[in-house]
Amino acid sequence: MNTLLQIVPNLPPAIDGIGDYALQLARRLRDQHQIPSVFIIGDPQWSGADLIEDFPVARVKARSTDVLRDLLTHFDDCNRILLHYVGYGYQDRGIPLWLEAALKTGALGSSKVSSSEKHLFTMFHELYASGPITSSAFWLRPLQIRLAHSFVRRSEVCFASNEFYRTLIQNAVSSKPVIVVPVGSNFGEPQLTEVDLTDRDPQRWIICGGTRLVEKSLRSLLPLIPHLPSVFQPKHLDVVGGYRNPILQELLQSDLGFTTAYHPQVTPQQASDLLRKACLAWIDYFDPGPIQPELVTKSTAFAACSAHGVLSVFSHPQTYVPIDPKQAHPGLFYLGKADSRLPDPEQIPSLCCAVYQWYQTYSSTQVITQAYATVLRQEP
Repeated sequence: MNTLLQIVPNLPPAIDGIGDYALQLARRLRDQHQIPSVFIIGDPQWSGADLIEDFPVARVKARSTDVLRDLLTHFDDCNRILLHYVGYGYQDRGIPLWLEAALKTGALGSSKVSSSEKHLFTMFHELYASGPITSSAFWLRPLQIRLAHSFVRRSEVCFASNEFYRTLIQNAVSSKPVIVVPVGSNFGEPQLTEVDLTDRDPQRWIICGGTRLVEKSLRSLLPLIPHLPSVFQPKHLDVVGGYRNPILQELLQSDLGFTTAYHPQVTPQQASDLLRKACLAWIDYFDPGPIQPELVTKSTAFAACSAHGVLSVFSHPQTYVPIDPKQAHPGLFYLGKADSRLPDPEQIPSLCCAVYQWYQTYSSTQVITQAYATVLRQEP
C-alpha cells in the first residue's frame, strides 16, 4: 500500500498529546499492517530530526498555503492523507485558513497525481472551542465552526474520539462516515497480571497529564482531601507529566500530611512504572458548568489510567463513557465537597481488573490502529 501522509501540529521532542498519538499510530500501522507513514508538521517553530524512528519528517517553514502545497508536492506519491485536526494546533486563534486552502478540493493535484486520486481523512481531536463572552473563543467560534465543517465536507471519512463529536459531525454532513476511536494511552500499555491489578493501595493516588491539566488537577484536589473517607486519605501522591512547573513544586513543598513526588517531562516507561503502583487518579478534566461527559475519551490522561487499571475520580458527578451501551466504563467516580461517589473498598481489586479489560477491548492502540487500517485499506 502507498505511504500514508500524516499532517500533525507537532511531534516529539515537543510535549504534545496529538503528536504522541500520531507517532504511536504510525508505529502500529507500519508494524502490524505494513502501512508506512511520513509526517508534515504544522508548527514552524518545531525543532527535531528529519527522521523519527525511520519516519521521514518535514516542517512548514511558515504557516502558509503555498509552503504546505510545496511540501504536499514533495510527498506526491502519498495518495492518502490523514489530518490530525485541532484548530489551535495550526493557528493561535484556532482559525487555520492557510491549512483549509491547501487541502481544499482541487488543490491537492500535481503533475503525478490528480486531486481526484488524493484521499483526505481527518481525525478531529477538537472541532471548535467555546468560552465566556470575554474570550476570543466566544467571538471566533462561528469561524471555527465554518472551518471544521469545511474539513468535514472535504474528508472521505472522519474519525472522532467520542460520540459527542460524531453527533456534531453528522449534524453538519449527515451522510459523512464517522468512526469513533477513543484515544489510547501515551504512557504505555503494559501487560498486567491479576496480581498486578489487585495489589493496589487505595491510599496511593496519582495525577497525570499535560502541564495545564496537572496543575489544574492538583489545585482542585488539595482542598477536597479533607472530604475523603479515611480509607482513601492519601499516604502518597505522584504528580506526573507536562513541563517542569515551579507552581507545582511550590504546592507540593507544603506540609500536606502525606508524601508526594513530582515527575515532569517523564518518558512513557517512567510514567507507566508510576501508574502501575497507583490505585486512584484525580482528573479535573472538565471546566465548570454543564459538560459533555463523552468527551473524557479524548483525554490521554484518562486513557493512561485505564490502561494501567487505575480508577479515575472526576470533578463532575455525571461522567459516563457510552462507547458500548452494553459495557460502560466500570471505573468512573466522583469527589466533591458536598457529595461523592467513590468505590466500595472491597470491590477495588475487581474494579481495577474490569477497567484494564475495558481499555483492552475499546481503547487500546491495537484496537484504534485496526479501525484506521480498515478504512485506509478500502478501495476508494
